[in-house]
Amino acid sequence: NLAYTYNETRDSTGVQMNNIPLQILKAGLDWSPADLPVGVTAALSYTGKATTPYASTKLNYGEYATVDLSGRYFLDKARHQQLNLSVQNLFDREYGRFYRGCGDRLRDFPLGCSLPYPYQSVAMPRTVSISYRYSF
Repeated sequence: NLAYTYNETRDSTGVQMNNIPLQILKAGLDWSPADLPVGVTAALSYTGKATTPYASTKLNYGEYATVDLSGRYFLDKARHQQLNLSVQNLFDREYGRFYRGCGDRLRDFPLGCSLPYPYQSVAMPRTVSISYRYSF
């Protein structure tokens, strides 16, 4: 499968809108032969350049790609029982999204923020999981 989106989303001044990536790409490949008890899936996700406002400037983020890989083994010929091994963020790519915090009291935010600070919500690191599945 393959999906690509180009988002040229501009405000009235012609500037790309905040927190909307310019490009998004998702690609996946699945191999699961009927005559073998195995299968493999690989997926690539790419997020293009995005910006977010901070104080009197903009912070750039985005432009990262992650790869997920998974494999499965069928324990019986009818393919009812399946063992899965999955690795998300295979190359342990650090990425995230910037947000704006406020050092003032919570009740003042967002209207009275005099102490803004940026922070980054970091995505999941490399994660390995093993699962068992039974299908009826």
